[in-house]
Amino acid sequence: MSLAQSSPDIKRLSGPERAAILFLGLQQEQISKLMDHLNEDEIRTISRTMSRLGKVDPAIVEAVFADFGDSAASGGIIVGTTQTTERLLRSVLTGRDELVDSILQEISGPPKSNTWERVTTVEAKRLADYLGNEHPQVAAVVLSQLFADYAAQVLSELPAAAAADIMVRLLEVPAINREILDDVERAMRNDLGMDLVQDKKKDPHSYMADLIGRVNGDTETRLLGSLESISPEHAAMVRKHMFTFADLIRISQASIQALLQECDKSRLAVALKLSDEPARQKFLSNMSERQAKMFREELESGSAPRKPEVEEAQKEIVLLAKALSAAGLLSLEPEDPPADAAAEAAPAEPAPAKAAAA
Repeated sequence: MSLAQSSPDIKRLSGPERAAILFLGLQQEQISKLMDHLNEDEIRTISRTMSRLGKVDPAIVEAVFADFGDSAASGGIIVGTTQTTERLLRSVLTGRDELVDSILQEISGPPKSNTWERVTTVEAKRLADYLGNEHPQVAAVVLSQLFADYAAQVLSELPAAAAADIMVRLLEVPAINREILDDVERAMRNDLGMDLVQDKKKDPHSYMADLIGRVNGDTETRLLGSLESISPEHAAMVRKHMFTFADLIRISQASIQALLQECDKSRLAVALKLSDEPARQKFLSNMSERQAKMFREELESGSAPRKPEVEEAQKEIVLLAKALSAAGLLSLEPEDPPADAAAEAAPAEPAPAKAAAA
């Protein structure tokens, strides 16, 4: 793909193409911060797109940055190749060599189908309405190919009964025949006028837990309740894979410290606004005395935010923690209790019987 042309019209660019141009035009420090907010699937998609951009006309670069509302566009020529993509990934994903190697192997390997690439340009409500008129198995096939963030939006727009049926089918969807995917792709291209990106998914219960974890609290409760009413077994398995903000209190101090180094403290303060003291103390105890004092003041200042604002901040922190865990920079496993705590929890040995009185 080459985007060298005279017209600065960017409407024809897909979301991943715009993101790839932004990434290639930003400074390394800015890219690193953006990468913190992307999951592994999103990093892979943008990396694949960067590697095949080719030469991008300066007018296109300026138009993309202007649309983004950023004045950092250099106005120079951008060239996206496998080599430039590798250099960028190596510089901003330090310590994540395994992920970088995997992405580069994917880019350099056999060409993959890009038939689903434009799906996220469709409003989630519109796709939900479309899938609501299709057989639930077709809807499950479509959602199984999408990134969790977008799939969660679509699922939350569906009626409870339809969403529950599709969730069960998603959990049980088998390996999909290429011909079936081609048929679904053709139908959606004709009906919605777009091309869509196929991507492989992980364990279905893990994927469903990630998907549900990206919607707001009320929708999460509704979706889990609907799933439980149809398939308690699936619901139980999904719950086992879910990781919430409340679970952070159980991870190790070293992992909390790693998270504190990377997270936006102002967003963390919002996330903790409605939390109890033990949850707050988990973070405060891993800060320096000065940092803890300043953070405590921020926690206690201002009015209480609305619940949706707190939930949004909590989800941001959880997604960052998951990304850092995937990179091997922290562990989300519960911390082993201290030896003294374990001893206290153990049943006391019965006291030896007193000797009989002589």
